[in-house]
Amino acid sequence: MARTQPTRYTEKAAWDYAEPSRTAPAPTVTFDGQRAVLSGVRFQHTDHCWGCRYYITAYTENGTVEIELKTSRAGATAWQRREAPGSHPSPPSACPWCERAEPLPARSAFAGALPSGGASGCPAGGTIYPAEQAAYDYLRATFPTLAAAADRADGIR
Repeated sequence: MARTQPTRYTEKAAWDYAEPSRTAPAPTVTFDGQRAVLSGVRFQHTDHCWGCRYYITAYTENGTVEIELKTSRAGATAWQRREAPGSHPSPPSACPWCERAEPLPARSAFAGALPSGGASGCPAGGTIYPAEQAAYDYLRATFPTLAAAADRADGIR
């Protein structure tokens, strides 16, 4: 039985995005010198169906986000952020909206991944944002000179 296609984008967003990002487990934060590692992060992978063009979303668990104060050989300091999903989701066998078989290309399906609920533009209400801000706050408090130089380099402060 096919799902009823939404009449507005907001209906689709409410079904597709809100619940999985809000139920993500809180990541754990560990610190190692000038680096913070957020582990247990839920990542959101999206692509669109070739038939109906609606977005298909999948989530993977146990990814990591590393935030680091990096100093170059020339002495310039900058914030460095690396995101690594825990796994790569398999494309669905049929589109959840139009039931088209093989709605995504196998090689490019879910190419992009973003931490669910992060500051990177993912849905609000996720659990990574508070941990991410705590990591930045800790690094700024522990290494104020380096953090100030990195902020100036990024045009933040």
